[in-house]
Amino acid sequence: MEFEDIVSIIYNFYPKHCKYGSKIYKKTEEYKNYLNGIKKDFIYEDIRKELKKAIKNYYLKVWRYKDEVSVHFSILLHKNQDILDDDIELISSLGGKRLDLEVYVSKLSKVYYIYVIETTYINDNWSFKVYDVIDFVDKEILNNIEAIFNERGYLKLQHDLVNEIVPDIETELHYEGEANVFHCLFSDYGE
Repeated sequence: MEFEDIVSIIYNFYPKHCKYGSKIYKKTEEYKNYLNGIKKDFIYEDIRKELKKAIKNYYLKVWRYKDEVSVHFSILLHKNQDILDDDIELISSLGGKRLDLEVYVSKLSKVYYIYVIETTYINDNWSFKVYDVIDFVDKEILNNIEAIFNERGYLKLQHDLVNEIVPDIETELHYEGEANVFHCLFSDYGE
C-alpha cells in the first residue's frame, strides 16, 4: 500500500485544515466517521485467541480502550515468563532488559502494524528502542501472526509508512504537520 492510499483512508476520518476539537471539527462528516469507526464492533477477541495459539509460551496482554483508534496486543518476548505486578521486579528478573512484540490493529481500516520495543532499566533510568521484528521474532511465530491477519483481509503497514507525516490534519495530541500515519490509525500517543 502506498502513502497516497493510506492518506486517502485517513482523510475519511480526519478533516483537513481544521483545529482538533473545535465546533467546526466536531460537525464534519470525517469526525462523525471517526466516532463511528472507533465505536464499531471489533473482533479483537477472535484475534486474541488466535494470537495466543500462535505464540504458545509467551505472555500476551491486550490493551483495548473504547475511545482509541486501535486494539493493541503486547507480547512479552521472553518464553514462559509471566508479567509480574511490578515493572521493576519484572525487568530485574529479566536482567535489566525486556523485549516486547507490539501489534496494533486499526479500528478505522483493515491495517495492522508490528514492531519490537526494547526496554532497559539501568541505574534507575528507563530507555526504549524500537526495532524491526525480523531481528527478534522467531520466523514461525511471525508467519503465524501474519497469517492470522491475512486470513481476515488485513494489510501489514511498514515502519517507513507509519512514520510518514499526514500534512494537513490534526489529532488530539498532534498539530497540523506533526501527526503521522501511526498517530491517525493506531495511537495518538506515538510509537
